[in-house]
Amino acid sequence: MKRPLVQFAMENNIEPADRKAFFSTKEEREHARKLKNN
Repeated sequence: MKRPLVQFAMENNIEPADRKAFFSTKEEREHARKLKNN
């Protein structure tokens, strides 16, 4: 069963270990990946 994890975590008061990575947008992740690969 697929579930939107960010929404699920917020509804159930689950605190992610790495908030910045967990709540980052796709654009932020792509940018970080490109920086890492260069």
